[in-house]
Amino acid sequence: MSLNTGLIHYYKLESSSVDSVGSNNGTDTTITYSGANGKVNNGAGFGGTSFIDIGNFALGSGDFTIAFWFKTTNVTVLQQLIGKDVSGKREYTITIGATSGKVSFLDFISSNNIISSISSVNNTWEHICITRISNLLEIFNNNVSGGTAANSKNYADTTKPIQFGAREFVGFRGFLTGAMDEIGFWNRGLTSSEITELYNSGTGLTYPFPSSSMLIMF
Repeated sequence: MSLNTGLIHYYKLESSSVDSVGSNNGTDTTITYSGANGKVNNGAGFGGTSFIDIGNFALGSGDFTIAFWFKTTNVTVLQQLIGKDVSGKREYTITIGATSGKVSFLDFISSNNIISSISSVNNTWEHICITRISNLLEIFNNNVSGGTAANSKNYADTTKPIQFGAREFVGFRGFLTGAMDEIGFWNRGLTSSEITELYNSGTGLTYPFPSSSMLIMF
């Protein structure tokens, strides 16, 4: 199956937060695009007061995948990476630094959280992939599973924005100091082989993906 299958939104972050797949183009606040901020070509730099608002869409109650690259100057400081954590509609957030420098998926509906067992490293690019398949969340750091947790919640809101690099709960806070690149959302859970392909031995991939995810063995 191709990585293009089930891909609903993708942000290459080359020079803007245009959605390469869907129609949820982002609105930038003090974002710096450059090669130094990119894992694959250019990427988005977040300077501690920066964020990207991509509008709203619902992850829903079925399977999904969220994948991206990030790095930060201090993994022990609580910073939002991606989430819908807005006053009036708190659903979920992916953070770094909530627990001893580890990436977490925090669920605000019923606390079905997952905290990776893998510690992040300062100023180092890291590929994060979070899947939900048959009500089971799994988090991958650099193509290695960091743990699983039950989760069957319906992230149904279509009125409040999803944000990269900060959260808008009771005023903006949790700003990221670092960079992000290649952010994708799928309406299905990627398989382990697809996550391996997306990680690409630490080099990463960018959209559009090859038409087939089949590996050719010689």
